Amino acid sequence: MPFTRLRKILSRAAYEFSNKQLRLCRSLCDTDKDGRIEFEELLELFIYLKWLQVAFERADTDGSDAISQAEALRVLTFLGHHVDTAKAKHIFKKVDIDSDNAMCFGEFFQFTVEAKIDVRDLSYEDDGQHVEFDS
Repeated sequence: MPFTRLRKILSRAAYEFSNKQLRLCRSLCDTDKDGRIEFEELLELFIYLKWLQVAFERADTDGSDAISQAEALRVLTFLGHHVDTAKAKHIFKKVDIDSDNAMCFGEFFQFTVEAKIDVRDLSYEDDGQHVEFDS
């Protein structure tokens, strides 16, 4: 799948990513490393992004569509991922593209990928209205 086509597909689903973040998406979902993104791989990417979106929204307690470094670390800890604080701060600075000390969803996606955090393996309960993660 060409880069521009992936951007268009993700954009239609309201995911706006930088070029680097798109490259991370492409690398993440091309699991068989054949250079093409098949439907199943694209579906896995969307599942991964939805998991991240739920975690991001849970951390964004004020509804600002951005989370602070402390909020990002708090939600990752809540989700069972213990990231070294110094490493997390370094990655946070690196992915905070606009240097506003807050992460939008695209930056949060990049943060989790660079910190090697995978939220898809979490246990959860979904009652149709709320998703609760087991901690």
